[in-house]
Parts: sequence; C-alpha cells; structure tokens
Amino acid sequence: MKQGSLSYFTSLQKIMLLLGLMVGMYMIAVAFLYIIGFACFRIETFDLQGIKNNLPFLKALQITQSISLFILPSYGVSYLCYNNPTAILSGPKKLKLSWLSLTIVIVIISQGLITWSGWLNHQIHWPEVWFESTGWITKKEAEATEMTRLLLSRNSVWDYPINLVMMAAIPALGEEWLFRGLLQRELTKLTGSSHSAIIFTAILFSAFHIQFLSFLPRFILGLLFGYILYFTNNLWIPILAHFVNNALALTVFYLYYQHLPTSIESNDNPSILLVLLSTIGTSVLMFMLYKRTTPCADLQHGE
Repeated sequence: MKQGSLSYFTSLQKIMLLLGLMVGMYMIAVAFLYIIGFACFRIETFDLQGIKNNLPFLKALQITQSISLFILPSYGVSYLCYNNPTAILSGPKKLKLSWLSLTIVIVIISQGLITWSGWLNHQIHWPEVWFESTGWITKKEAEATEMTRLLLSRNSVWDYPINLVMMAAIPALGEEWLFRGLLQRELTKLTGSSHSAIIFTAILFSAFHIQFLSFLPRFILGLLFGYILYFTNNLWIPILAHFVNNALALTVFYLYYQHLPTSIESNDNPSILLVLLSTIGTSVLMFMLYKRTTPCADLQHGE
C-alpha cells in the first residue's frame, strides 16, 4: 500500500487500525521469540520461571515487545494514514533549545511530585474481593516488578548502556509515538477537546502497563508528556521528557542499588516541603514552556 493510502480513515478507524496492528505484530513477535527461545535456550514457556535464568533472552524479549507493540504499529499507521508521516514527529514548528532545556528541568523538578504520588498510590487499600476477582492483575504486577529487577541486574559494564537503550530510549520513542503522537491526536479530534484527550490518553498510558501500584505516578507523567506535546506541537519534546525520566530512574537504581527497598517503588513518605517545592516548580516551569510556545489544539499537522 502507498503512503497515505488510508488517509481518508476517520479518527476511530485509525485507532482501530492501530490496535489491530498492535495485536497482530505482537502475536507475530511472540511466535518468533517462542521459536528462538526453544531452539537456542530450550525455553518452552514464556512464564517468569521459564525465562528468568536466561537474561540475554529476557532482554531480547523486552526489546522485541517494545518494538512490536509500539514502534512498528505506530510507524504502520503513520505511513498509511497520513500524507506526511514524518511531520507527526517533528511538527510544523522549528525545534527550540529553550524547549529542550525547560523540558529536562521539568522532568527533574517533577520527581518529588512523582515520588509522592507513588507513595500516595501505595496508601490505597483495595477491597480483598476486588483482588480475588482480578487475581491476574496482582500476578502480572508482581511478575512485572520481578522482571524489572532481573533486567536491572548487573553482570558487566555493558549492562547500563544496554539497559539505557532498552528501558529508556526505545520505550520513550515507541510509547510517545503511539500514545501522544497518534492516540492523543485522534482523541482530540474525536472529543473536540485537547484537555479531555490528554487526560484520557494519560489514563490509557498508565493502565496499559498493568501495574496499579504505580498507576498514579504514571498518570501524572502522562499528563506532563501530553501537555508538553500540546504546548510545543513537536513529538520529540515529550520523547525527550520520557527518556530523561526513565534514564533518571535507571541511573538512581544503579547508583543506590544496595540501598533500594525490595519494591522498585519506594513506600517512604517524601518530605512535604519537597513535594510542595516540586509541585510549584513543575507548575511554574510548565507555564514558562507554555509562554514560549503557541499551543496547537487540533494537532492535525502531518495529514
């Protein structure tokens, strides 16, 4: 099919195509990895017990999942449904150094707020009946936490740069392209409201990770990334924000590996002063970014 051959699709049709490509490409990737896993590592199942002793395969699985779930479907929809797909990333505005520097500082300053929201999330006590009826969610969350710890294990000097690509660069590009570049864009057209689209996309972004003990911090991050795109109309800026956030978490983990709690998410209540300074600082910096840009409500460039 030619570039832009499905540009006549409605927003709902584009979203359905995106979901279909995600499912299809993920199934192909899983089938391929299953064959490779059995042939090279004698792994017969993809459960955590079956693969946790094969770290190279685990890293290959993580990278392949990110590419097949986010990057390839996003590229497919961008190519088929937009007459100028590269403009989805770059936007109509020239990239400014002030946007980049402000974005990096915003992510750093917001860490106090994000940490507090993670602590607050842990204080929510769900009814036991809810967990019994949705036990698979609890199981998946525990598996995701354990898998993250396995991926972050240090065996050589190459682990940090490899993990930086695997857990920061690839997710930043793929997830922002899919959630902000495509979903937020089309939901804006469907709802007629950029703010509603940003909030709904942030909910989907957080829920997709199936880690409800960190739902709130990911939701807040989704809001930050969404409004950064809304202000700058350039997808490279939220991609940078996403990368910096993940890279910070990864770096802190490596620097203080011996002192981290059992859970990746800290249960300690952060200083109220730190939370207030972080919240005020993030709000001021976001306003500064807003004043240096002209928010684009429709995000229709690239069509």
